[in-house]
Amino acid sequence: MHLLRLTLASLLASTGALTSQEEALQSEEPPAELIESTDSGDLDLLDIVCRGTVSLTYSPGLTATPRPVTSTSTGWLTGCVSATYPTLLSATFVPDTGTSVQGCLLSTPRFAQTLRWNTGQTSTYAVTSFITLEPDGASLVVSTGQVTAGLFAGARVEQIVVLPPSALTDCLSDAGASTISGAVTLTLTPRP
Repeated sequence: MHLLRLTLASLLASTGALTSQEEALQSEEPPAELIESTDSGDLDLLDIVCRGTVSLTYSPGLTATPRPVTSTSTGWLTGCVSATYPTLLSATFVPDTGTSVQGCLLSTPRFAQTLRWNTGQTSTYAVTSFITLEPDGASLVVSTGQVTAGLFAGARVEQIVVLPPSALTDCLSDAGASTISGAVTLTLTPRP
């Protein structure tokens, strides 16, 4: 999986879809135990890969203690690369609001999200998420699941959101984090 992300990063870099900061982050080598052998045919397995930004707002703010909160997600994806649908260049997250019990390290285990592509088509996907803390203080929210409706229906979804260290700091305050934004990478691959 990690190798696939590095391969995707290489593909995005070659198309100019990565910023210099993103290129620097992607150039870090993964631990040796995560590297698997691959060949260039692996890129044919991708339906689409996009990068962008996602923003989550919480009311009341997200704190260390899980509690019922209403959250809204918004965002955009650009620099999309797809061999199957070359006209797909970008997408926006259709604003989605829901209420569930959440805390800084406890996210909704399953959620659905709809994307509206630059062509006007939509894709709706359902994913399960988990959070990991990185040594530099950043948090990774890794969500995996399946496209349930629209374009790419049946495809596997991997969505990775990188949240800055300030997200955790805000969560630990009395008011909690009312807005958290981060870089997102979305990858859709066909089911075998």
